[in-house]
Amino acid sequence: MTLRSPSTPDRRAGAAARRRDRERGILEATRRLLDERGAQDVQIDDVAREAGLNKALIYRHFSGKDELFALVIVSYVDDFLDQVAALPDDGSATDRLTAFAETFLEFCLEYPAFVESAMSMLRQPGTELLERVSEGAMLQMGRAVASALHRPIELLDEGDAAGEFPVADPDYTANAMYVQILGLAHLARVGNAVRELPDGMPWFFPVRTDQVRASVRALVRAALAPAEAGDPRRQP
Repeated sequence: MTLRSPSTPDRRAGAAARRRDRERGILEATRRLLDERGAQDVQIDDVAREAGLNKALIYRHFSGKDELFALVIVSYVDDFLDQVAALPDDGSATDRLTAFAETFLEFCLEYPAFVESAMSMLRQPGTELLERVSEGAMLQMGRAVASALHRPIELLDEGDAAGEFPVADPDYTANAMYVQILGLAHLARVGNAVRELPDGMPWFFPVRTDQVRASVRALVRAALAPAEAGDPRRQP
């Protein structure tokens, strides 16, 4: 009986499968570290140790820390969308939009590393990100965030069409709410805010989570209020 070595297509398919498995393992290791430590305390060396790989192998698959974080955001969004799918479909558009915003805040509070990763992406213009993140990774992250915004955009369109509230630009409004809730979640995590004392000195005071939750509800109400002239929500 003659044994034949695998054909070239078989070898290529096997190599591609191993590459996908390794990339999945690296991203899972990154996610575990982010959940344990937070984004600021995770470096490529840490990911390599957690994944049981040589650091050079990490760079063979990913351009660096920013690309890993961008792709882990996709993982977080997938988990968030599972929660969104469980939200009720009945009630007014306002009630459902509020429920979405509250669910997003609670997700951010549960996974602060998601907030850190998402905000680190938002701090950088797209042109700068593309210098450190591959186009493919950027596309995956963009699709994930767009899919997370699909529900609020849909509800904003629905409420506007039904005359429940006026929204001139649902896409802008949903994006603005997304960024503001990330910021409020970060404020809750930090747990402190600052105000000026009469003598000009700063005074730090505690921020309670219930205050942040109330701010998210107020944010939704403000987003649905009629836009006045000069309001950026008004389309040109």
